[in-house]
Amino acid sequence: MNDPFPAAEPVSEPAPAPAAEPPAEPAAVRLSVPAVLLATVASAGTLLRLAAAFLAWFATACVPYYNVGTTIGLVATAVDVARGRPVSPVELFDRRHRERIVPFFLTLGLAFAATMALPMFVALVAVQFRALVAAFPGSAAAQFATNPWLRDLALLAALPAPLVVCASLSLAVPILLDTGACGLRALSLSRRLVEGNLAAVALLELVPAVLALAVARLLPLAGAGTLAILAAEGVVAVFALSLFGQLYKALRPALPADAAHGCGASAA
Repeated sequence: MNDPFPAAEPVSEPAPAPAAEPPAEPAAVRLSVPAVLLATVASAGTLLRLAAAFLAWFATACVPYYNVGTTIGLVATAVDVARGRPVSPVELFDRRHRERIVPFFLTLGLAFAATMALPMFVALVAVQFRALVAAFPGSAAAQFATNPWLRDLALLAALPAPLVVCASLSLAVPILLDTGACGLRALSLSRRLVEGNLAAVALLELVPAVLALAVARLLPLAGAGTLAILAAEGVVAVFALSLFGQLYKALRPALPADAAHGCGASAA
């Protein structure tokens, strides 16, 4: 006899959806100093466009407020180099650069504060030593403070730390202009990109500094006038922009997929 109340068939539950895998971490980049230097001087067209952008910036250097936007735009030309985009001097005057003033100076100020923390501490200690010299002329601290060799050694010992911090955080502003991440987020990403290439980054960033110092010291000895010195320093500045762009281009593939998480709008 048939059962008037047949047992209900079991309902099969849908299989759970597979969990989304976290995005893969980008591979670390090994920086080559000769390759970056060669790429910096290899493209004459990029250098000429950077020179035009530098002249456009120089023309607005004395215009209050407007010059802040063109300064940000000039730094953004290095990001254009890193992205492989043609540099346009006209883009320096784009309003979006002036809209980035707050995140730009926030990021730059945090990087500067981190870089100058140790030198300011050393300066504070030096002031305290001077006070000890005045209060206790015959003390050991006074003898240390008045010994020029010991003071020079103390300054040299304190020099590497700010250089290391400066190199580690030097990509924070390009990251801001490239991805929109700013403040501590941009500093953290810069440290992450430079990690493993700290010596190479520091060496590359010292090259334009040494060139600028050599121009300032040697051209006056050769009898060059002020205009010639300014022109030579301008050439060094254009070289530095190209170098910085190529440096960021080499390390940019190591940016994480969520790099844009932060304040500000993307430069795209």
